[in-house]
Amino acid sequence: MHRGFSSRKLMLAVLGALLLAIVLTGCASPEPVAADEFTEIAKNLSFDIRERTLEESEYLAGGGVIGSVVAYRGTAIAIFDTCIDEESARIVFDFFSNGVEELFPSPRSERESHGSVRNYHSRRSSDAVAAAIRIDNTVVTVSAETAEDVAAVDALIAAIGY
Repeated sequence: MHRGFSSRKLMLAVLGALLLAIVLTGCASPEPVAADEFTEIAKNLSFDIRERTLEESEYLAGGGVIGSVVAYRGTAIAIFDTCIDEESARIVFDFFSNGVEELFPSPRSERESHGSVRNYHSRRSSDAVAAAIRIDNTVVTVSAETAEDVAAVDALIAAIGY
């Protein structure tokens, strides 16, 4: 009997350790993707792609953005900015985050910050979304104005892990 108790105890300890490992893996800090990864994923989700020049927008030139890619499809648009550092990315995130509230009149808005790694701000309804997401030195901003395009944007965000 004592031996069976030890086996169960050992099995519970192993299961507990596995559960802890799964939980800790899920809590790991999100990793930014590179612009080429974003581009490839967006293309696979039927988005058209174009690079933005730094002259196209004021914030790009002065905000520390070193690369910008635009993915678009119907009313959906996703902009992926790579900045020189996290501080520049915070400035770009704040710029877009302030505009999120103005894009769509919606009853629901979420804003969260996870220290220096990630910021997230979205405003959505059933058929519209606007969001700004920062991970490290990258910022993704998205918007869509139809339910189908909201689903496409959500799929893109999930696919890149943001």
